[in-house]
This record gives sequence, C-alpha cells and structure tokens, in this order.
Amino acid sequence: MEASREGGRGYPAYRTLWIWLLLGWIVSYADRTITGPVVSYMIENDLAFVQGVESPFALGGLIGSMFFAGYMLTQFPGGYLGDRYGHRTIIVISIVWAGVATLVSGLMTALIGFVALRVITGLGEGTFYSNDRSVITKQTPFEKRSLGMGMVITGLAIGLTLALVFTVPLINLGSSVFGAEEAWRTPFFVLGVITVVVGFGMHRFFRSQRGGI
Repeated sequence: MEASREGGRGYPAYRTLWIWLLLGWIVSYADRTITGPVVSYMIENDLAFVQGVESPFALGGLIGSMFFAGYMLTQFPGGYLGDRYGHRTIIVISIVWAGVATLVSGLMTALIGFVALRVITGLGEGTFYSNDRSVITKQTPFEKRSLGMGMVITGLAIGLTLALVFTVPLINLGSSVFGAEEAWRTPFFVLGVITVVVGFGMHRFFRSQRGGI
C-alpha cells in the first residue's frame, strides 16, 4: 500500500493525483471530440451508416449537442453522489463508464444506437467534472491548489488537440484493417481502451492511498 506523502505537510501524493486527474480530462475530452471528425468521415465517404439522412451535417451537430447535454445533466447529480459515496469513487466510475461507452459506440451498426451511446458517454463523463475539484482541494496544500487545478484542467485542451490530430490517422489505419466502410470504428476502439486503462489506473492509485477508495 502506497503511504508516500509529499511536501512534508501530510498531503498524500498530491502531484501524482494531479497527473491522474490530468489524464482523466485528456481521455474524457478526446472521447468527446472524436465524434466530429468521425461523422465528417462518414459523410464525406457516403458510408451506409449515414445514408438516408436528409441533413447529415446537421446530424453531426446534433450528436455533439446531445453529448454536451448528456454531461451537463449529470454534473449536479454527480456532485451529489460524490458527496454521498465519495468523490474518488465517482471519478473512477465516470472514467470507466466513458471508456466502456466509447468502446461500445464503435460496435454500433445502427445510427440511432450510435447517437444513444454518445449521449450515454456524456452522461458518464459529466460526473467527473463535479468531483475532481473536491479531490484536488482535499489532497493539495492550500498554497498549491490553484496550480493543481490549472494543471489538471489543461487536460481538456490536450485531449481536444490530440483527438483532432490523431482521429484521421486512426481512421486511415482502420482502413487497412477493417476496410473503408468500417474504418470509422478504430478511434472509438483505441480511445475506449485507453480510457478504461486510465480509469483502472486511477482506481489502483486511489486504493493505494490511506482510506482506500
């Protein structure tokens, strides 16, 4: 069991905590951002997945909006659940939920199921945002809390950038594995696995801290 403490102030491994929460933001926002490039690929290549849709570009905007609505709706209940059952517990559930939902999104064969899974992904991710601030505040020395929050929230921009840069190369890689018609699934598989790994890494880190998860 990890019992290390940093800074000589009795705070448990707060810098390591920052890194894990940073990774949480990165994967969360990457999972969210890949939807746009993927839908654009579907439209540009006239995939069967979106054939018959009268306004496909409007569909892409709708999916993004519904995803945003999903995680907006769970920020308040996510905070309530964090206060009741533990902020670290809800953080881990949120990240694993997002990873599994992202993986399953890549398995969808019907458009309505794909849209539903994107909304479900957002519902899970929303609970992360209302709990990481509390954990940072609790485990970080007072004079370093703003620094910690600033570092952690940078993961949002990093995740967005990585998703925009690497989604197309991942789709191209998928073309050689699954074919052009199914290549769009690759980003969801790759990011879904990475997100689940981050979630279980967080779980292991929190369990190593005094008091468990």
